[in-house]
Amino acid sequence: MHNIKEQIAERRTDEQRAKVKNQRLQDEVKMSVSDMYIEKLAREKLGLIKQGETPVINNKN
Repeated sequence: MHNIKEQIAERRTDEQRAKVKNQRLQDEVKMSVSDMYIEKLAREKLGLIKQGETPVINNKN
């Protein structure tokens, strides 16, 4: 009986984690269509800069 209660508690914890992750992913999908988010990704992932900006290279890595 004790084992079943532990399993139920574990499943509830898993469910809660899944709900939190799902909400985070839904929020990310909503953000992904905004111009600010697209610009952020372009800068961070692709290293793109706007015309007139000076690129900064970090050689510490």
